[in-house]
Amino acid sequence: AATNATSTDTTLTVGGVADTFTSNTSPPGGNQTQPYIGSAVSIGDNQPGTPYPSAVNVAGMVGPITKVTVQLDGLTHTLPGDLDMALVGPGGHAMMLMSDAGGAGAITGVSLTLDSAASTPLPDGTQIFSGEYQPANYDYGPADSFPAPAPGGPYGTNFDVFNGLDANGTWGLYIVDDAAVDVGSLGSWVLTITTTGTIPPPDTTPDPFSFTDVSDVALGVIQVSDAVTIMGINMPAPVSVAGGEYSIGCGAVFTTDAGTINNGETVCVRHTSAATNATSTDTTLTVGGVADTFTSTTAGSDTDDDGIPDSEDNCTQLANADQIDSDSDGYGNRCDGDLNNNGATNAQDVAMFRQLLGSPSTPPTYNIADLNANGTVNAQDVAMFRQLLGSPPGPSGLVP
Repeated sequence: AATNATSTDTTLTVGGVADTFTSNTSPPGGNQTQPYIGSAVSIGDNQPGTPYPSAVNVAGMVGPITKVTVQLDGLTHTLPGDLDMALVGPGGHAMMLMSDAGGAGAITGVSLTLDSAASTPLPDGTQIFSGEYQPANYDYGPADSFPAPAPGGPYGTNFDVFNGLDANGTWGLYIVDDAAVDVGSLGSWVLTITTTGTIPPPDTTPDPFSFTDVSDVALGVIQVSDAVTIMGINMPAPVSVAGGEYSIGCGAVFTTDAGTINNGETVCVRHTSAATNATSTDTTLTVGGVADTFTSTTAGSDTDDDGIPDSEDNCTQLANADQIDSDSDGYGNRCDGDLNNNGATNAQDVAMFRQLLGSPSTPPTYNIADLNANGTVNAQDVAMFRQLLGSPPGPSGLVP
């Protein structure tokens, strides 16, 4: 039936004998709790457990998650402080169950129920006994990491990370022994999930997302945005793009066609940057009515072709990729014959230049008369200085 707490009957009659098959929909708002049993795990010395992960498949759960717990049965280890355990849900969400807990006190066949609502966390350096505990992570050095296929950390220690998500799919228990000598095993584990039992109304409006704009890009080059993750929807949402292409999963295939995207999937956009300097190009992605624009802006004009945009170039008409400015007046040495900073290259500067001729020039500041910043004031600088005579310094994109 299409409504809660409603029966649907199908009656089959064969030779006058009949029977009825009845299905009943769940009552409205009724929580659904289901345990799922995972396999045993062998825990070798200073390595991931086997299997890695121990997986359970969850199916048939209705509605979003409201509570998750894990029970570890028959846990044995000669030094439990070596153990790191993480739970990873179907969408890649993860949390730390226990890490570096229990110190050096060996455990044999204990049963631990891990529940965020428990009254106390797993002990740090004292003996672990069977019982109910909050998950705990006692890192005393670099953050614990789990080899692939576990997702990258860091991980929190609260089961609430799974609340509101879809329970169905494959869950994994990842166990790692992170130090030498000691070993152990896990007899089995139980993942218990509670959901609302009610299918939420369709929601195709995602949480806001944002691309990172880029600037000073080369002309006519493909620009690919950073990846954004679409969250906050419970069914596929429509996707459209304007001014470029998009790729769900950020792979090699991009498209301009309208499509759909699922909760937790990533998406990138791309376009070709403008063919002119100081020009922006926009690509707007719309997902379920929520939109953001990725913008690339080409570098400003570069009159002297030295790779420095005019707006940032301290000599806009004479190439000086090194941008050396010995007197820090905003004019690069290459276009600054005004050695006394009086606003013009004149006889006073000629006298100063003659005094400096032949003198060394040391990086990173260099001599003010070393116009080409080659380490000495020589004939090359004389030729450049003559070109500058009678002219003000610059022009420079750094000086108004």
